Amino acid sequence: VVEQELQGGAMATRPREYPFGEWPEPPGTAELHAIEDTSTHPATAAGYESRFAPLGRRALLAASLVRDGRALGVLAAFDARPRAWTARERALFQGAAERILAALEVARALHE
Repeated sequence: VVEQELQGGAMATRPREYPFGEWPEPPGTAELHAIEDTSTHPATAAGYESRFAPLGRRALLAASLVRDGRALGVLAAFDARPRAWTARERALFQGAAERILAALEVARALHE
């Protein structure tokens, strides 16, 4: 079950369920989402009080790990205070997400 989903740059209005491995992202992606303040960003503001505030999550950096249309996971980082993610942090996070995606593919190939 996906509790929070960005669709076209905005937070989906309700949770959606996807069969494991199906995800609406292009194949072979580690798409990056950076949100400086979850309480005010158009994609997260509506769900802030129920989803982010109780956990103290104000800033969000997330990458959907998708390969061949199959969701393999999500890598996420949060900060308790609003913050701008630097270009260096975004690049480091994107690189980590891509390496994790590649490692998941190797693990899957070895398991098959």
